[in-house]
Amino acid sequence: MEQTPYIKTGPAAEHLGICRRTFERLRKDGQIPFYKIGENYRYRVEELDRWVSTNRVASRQEAVA
Repeated sequence: MEQTPYIKTGPAAEHLGICRRTFERLRKDGQIPFYKIGENYRYRVEELDRWVSTNRVASRQEAVA
């Protein structure tokens, strides 16, 4: 399986559709998977997508069904 290259913070936040500041707060809180390379933070799209799907909250309708 070929892994995608690392992406920077701005494009990673854009990929998730959230502002960079919120994304950085989630990273600082240890909620988002990341790699620290020197002084730089990098992310993999497939890991961010997996993080989003595992943190999904069911709607009230889904919880009742």
